[in-house]
Amino acid sequence: MERITFFGAIKVAFVLLILNVFPAWAEETYFDTMERQCGETILLSSLPKKSLVLMLTEQVVYAPLFDCHVTVAVSKETRIYLSFLEMDIRSYGACAGDFLTIIDSEPLTYETFYFQDSSVRRYCGNQRPKPLASTGNNITIRFVSDEVISGRGFSLLLTAFHEAECLEEEFRCGNNRCIDHRLKCDDNDNCGDGSDNCDLPVYIIACIAVASIITLVAGLFLTLVIRYRCRHKQLECEETNSEEDNCERSRPIHSIPIAPVRYSAVVSDTACVSAFISRLVHVTHLPSYEQLYQQPQHVARTAMAD
Repeated sequence: MERITFFGAIKVAFVLLILNVFPAWAEETYFDTMERQCGETILLSSLPKKSLVLMLTEQVVYAPLFDCHVTVAVSKETRIYLSFLEMDIRSYGACAGDFLTIIDSEPLTYETFYFQDSSVRRYCGNQRPKPLASTGNNITIRFVSDEVISGRGFSLLLTAFHEAECLEEEFRCGNNRCIDHRLKCDDNDNCGDGSDNCDLPVYIIACIAVASIITLVAGLFLTLVIRYRCRHKQLECEETNSEEDNCERSRPIHSIPIAPVRYSAVVSDTACVSAFISRLVHVTHLPSYEQLYQQPQHVARTAMAD
């Protein structure tokens, strides 16, 4: 059986932290395209977090002469909150070219589907319209394009909600809507009033927590290594007990003297670690300019004179 390394254990701990401490961040928001689901009905209540980001297409721009509709449905006593994340539909006039319609009607009638109902609004341009909430438990989204020019399309955020008493696994919004609790702090406004958002996105909170844990583990590991080295040196001092060796070491770093450290058998762990760190980072004396440059030049001139 292969033994797991120290850094392998750190990786495992990182994955467990993401999956257990931050489940809302680890579980991705469900994405789909209208192009893929054309003519289908999407049951929003059966999706993870009961939320969906619906894009028009995965392509850079949508195709010309495109005509497609998708119905989004939720369970009874539940409604749909729809907000626009992105909007780039090229058109002209009163959305006479390419346009998007959102039909909130139950049941869907011939007049509303084929735009013979004047109450059905058309959306186009690059300005995001205001969010809306369905009156029933389903909406139909339809997009039509002509053959002239195309844009990027649109992205819609759809969230199932209800206004009855919230369940244990639900989050109560400031406007008394109940949504899936995993939608909290996902950097999207699923409530409609921003009450489910946090000051920091959850992935930033996760990164801060993980960085703190890694720093703590690394500091503990370094402390153990230094203590081991100090203990080892103390044993050498006890065995030799030599004043000639003096248990002192002064190793210059780039020819710069540093503070010597005396290792004693009676020194405490804290003092030993502090002394070891001081020996590594504390510089007691820096050579002067004359010592570094003028003295060699003086020696050179004396040698030339001789």
